[in-house]
Amino acid sequence: MSDESRAATINKLSIRYGLIIGVISIVLTLIFWVIDPLMQYTNSWVSFLVFVLMIVLLVVFGIETRKAAGGYWTFGEAFKSLLLMSVIVSILTAVFNYILFAFIDPTLSQRVSEAVITKLNDQLSSSGISQDKIDEMSKSVEGKLQPSITNMGVNLGIGLVIYAVIDLIIAAIIKKNPPLFAPVDDDVTV
Repeated sequence: MSDESRAATINKLSIRYGLIIGVISIVLTLIFWVIDPLMQYTNSWVSFLVFVLMIVLLVVFGIETRKAAGGYWTFGEAFKSLLLMSVIVSILTAVFNYILFAFIDPTLSQRVSEAVITKLNDQLSSSGISQDKIDEMSKSVEGKLQPSITNMGVNLGIGLVIYAVIDLIIAAIIKKNPPLFAPVDDDVTV
């Protein structure tokens, strides 16, 4: 496989798998929203499981992409592929979340803010933090979930940074350099 066709294969699969992971993320968000609109934002276990699922999907699809590219790829190729998948996932989920909060359920941002602030207040007051500090921290949370282009951009940026760190780790794990020498076939007669 030539370098150009190999790169095209990696890019094509990275885009395809990024779209698949993004759709899975959107479907999960919709399922949680139907079950309990606040579940994904207030239940730590749900958030953790979705996060782990996204990492597992990146690893699985990263390995599948490596296999399709000939079974070997450098750290740089692996990182670029994973990052492309992550960018697509981040953009899809950011746009969907904006649509969810702005059009599908316009009251969701207020309800989530109230639930997160209540949970934060409970956790902080049980740990002995003063009420002034709790009020200050609560105010910083209030506007972060409002559906706006600015919040969507900030959330997208934070998501991309987190994904980039995860992608670096995954790329280091799943990279596979080609052998230095071709294997010798012992059955060849001269």
